[in-house]
Amino acid sequence: MAKPEIYVSIDIEADIKCLPEATPDPDTMAWWAKNPAAWEYVQGRAEGSPTPVSASEAMNNVLSWTEQLPGKPVMFVRWYSVRFCGVDHIRRMDPNDDDPRGHM
Repeated sequence: MAKPEIYVSIDIEADIKCLPEATPDPDTMAWWAKNPAAWEYVQGRAEGSPTPVSASEAMNNVLSWTEQLPGKPVMFVRWYSVRFCGVDHIRRMDPNDDDPRGHM
């Protein structure tokens, strides 16, 4: 018997390392320069700060969590799921469908 669909709202709380191909935003880096203690914290160098993980590790942790749920997740952070986990758990819906879940 197939798992029933469930709807999941995700707020990922992780200190994620910068992507190798990413470039820093000058305005954001200027803010960090004015807040060095916060910068040290998010870099995992301050006492008590979490160790940053790769986006792949963070997303695979999320994927593992969703696979433990009692149903098949309908909503998932698709781009990250495909990019970092190699899986697509999004339920595809016809954009002409009147069901509002198709537009989430």
